[in-house]
Amino acid sequence: PSNSSNATNCSAAGLPFPTALTVSQTSSVQSADNEIRIEFSFSATISKSTVISITGLRGANTSGPTLAIRPGVGGSLLVEENANWDPESGRVVLHSVRDIRANEGVVAVFTLRNAGSDNSPQTVSVLCANCSSHDSWLPHCSLSDPAHRILGVAYTPPACEDSSPNP
Repeated sequence: PSNSSNATNCSAAGLPFPTALTVSQTSSVQSADNEIRIEFSFSATISKSTVISITGLRGANTSGPTLAIRPGVGGSLLVEENANWDPESGRVVLHSVRDIRANEGVVAVFTLRNAGSDNSPQTVSVLCANCSSHDSWLPHCSLSDPAHRILGVAYTPPACEDSSPNP
């Protein structure tokens, strides 16, 4: 992922911005549980209780309003165990449980149910949602991972068996 021009602008404004983002999933099968793993870091230390917004998770068939968040394998959870989940907008809102140092890797793992019908692959973004009092800066201080789009499902109708006997 790249946001070099955004990074320059956000840095000049003194705002923390994501410096790394990796997104992965375990399944692209329709209606299947799909473990989503998101790993990210920021350019500067963010304080305890900072709001971190993950967007671009549209099309999941998982009701809200909360998702259980788990750490990565062998890691410790740097965000609260329960996150706000808005299925309509495809947004997860995390809160840091302690100060997170600049360039410290944060891993959040959660499960979403894939759509039961066609859903285009989604590009996920992360941003520090309350790192600026100027909301106009926020879209410019996010980072996307277009190389690893997730939640894409191509609908496959169930196979029908011919159960009628031949006359």
